[in-house]
Amino acid sequence: MVVLLLLLALFEPPPPLSDAVREVLVEVQDDRDAPDAGMLALLNHVQAWPKNAGSLGGRLHIEHDELVASPAAHRGVLMVVEGRLEQVEQLARPLERVQEWFVRPADGRPVMVYVPMQGMLAKPGDEVVLECYFYKRLRIEDRQGVSRTYPVFIGGQPRVVAMEEQAVDAALRDAKAYMTTMVSLIFAVVAVLFVVLGLLWLNRRSKRRTPHAGIFGDVDPEPPVPPLPDEPADAMDELSRRNSENE
Repeated sequence: MVVLLLLLALFEPPPPLSDAVREVLVEVQDDRDAPDAGMLALLNHVQAWPKNAGSLGGRLHIEHDELVASPAAHRGVLMVVEGRLEQVEQLARPLERVQEWFVRPADGRPVMVYVPMQGMLAKPGDEVVLECYFYKRLRIEDRQGVSRTYPVFIGGQPRVVAMEEQAVDAALRDAKAYMTTMVSLIFAVVAVLFVVLGLLWLNRRSKRRTPHAGIFGDVDPEPPVPPLPDEPADAMDELSRRNSENE
């Protein structure tokens, strides 16, 4: 969830409410279970959000008691609703493209959210997160006939946490695979460079040890001079012969 919230913080923020929408919101009546001009104005505004809007510029913590006690002071405030989707109901005409959600945040106190049906669809049991405008307070009876008071929001472009986390995990896996490939490639290049440098060094070393060749090829060393005979007469004859050869 933390990774998802960090990614949402990079998205384009929703545009601010216009003065015309704010003027209509002043006329909204709390505890009245019927569509009004304020609801339609907020729905139209949310549907006009740019794609992937949701910078989490709204309040990250919902003050349930505060909203219920003084709804007029918070009407039109952008907030983040995050929790388990418990109930989904389709509205009747002319709002058949709008769903009524009951979302239970971490504090356990459910809120109502009207969401236009566009983009990702969610189902009961999903963990969702979306930016919403506080619309009004509503007192209604639940299925057991008990009177309940709910903060009501209008939001758009909900994100199902499981799907978003899967997408984040896939992106992280792709990035990890890319980094592994790049590191392997770098190591391979470095290994090849070491091999080439080693071969060059061995080649230079072998050239230094090779005898220097003359103009007409390798120069043979002088043959060894044979020793003189032991007999004096024979030694004198050998010296005379060598002198005559040198001449």
